[in-house]
Amino acid sequence: MAFKMHGRVGDSPIIGAGLFVDNKVGAATSSGVGEEVIRICGTHTIIELMRLAIPQKRLAPRPSNAS
Repeated sequence: MAFKMHGRVGDSPIIGAGLFVDNKVGAATSSGVGEEVIRICGTHTIIELMRLAIPQKRLAPRPSNAS
């Protein structure tokens, strides 16, 4: 398999790993390296910051390819 990391058996996603939803606050989703998405719990953190009424502009970093 092209670009397969050494030691990995496959590339099966963990359903819901990059998604967090709270019906009272909102929803957040992410993509990227699955292990890092799970490790940092970024979508959960964003929802909790939204719950604290942190402005959205402070929650989302600028895209790395922005000019």
